[in-house]
Order: sequence, then structure tokens, then C-alpha cells
Amino acid sequence: KEESILRESFSDPAAETQLVEHPHYTRPAEFRGWQVPEVLISGDHKAVREWRLQAALKKTEKNRPDLLQGN
Repeated sequence: KEESILRESFSDPAAETQLVEHPHYTRPAEFRGWQVPEVLISGDHKAVREWRLQAALKKTEKNRPDLLQGN
């Protein structure tokens, strides 16, 4: 319970670090050939958090590798 006070359930792990933000998607699940990753519509909150963290790391590595130096 105390942990949920300190860290809200909808918080983004990438926000706690210096990473470029993960990609954001909206409805519909397919738009102009772009597909929302299946994990994001799966309902598995743990998998969604992991996907967001990995996507943020990948995007940071591509666009701002300087933020990853020393980690």
C-alpha cells in the first residue's frame, strides 16, 4: 500500500530515468498502415510496462545515445 502511494500504478518507468519517451498510440488499432503493438492492447500491464521501457531504451539509443553514457 505504501509503495502505491510513492509510485502510482500508471507511472512510466522511463520517466524515472533520463530516457526519451516511448512511442504513443491511439485508436484505431491500425491507422494508415501503422499497427499498435499487440502487447499494448493485450491488457497485460506488466508486459506493457516492459514494452514501454524497452521502446524508450531503443528510442534513446537511436536519438540520444549521450543519455545512456555512464549507465
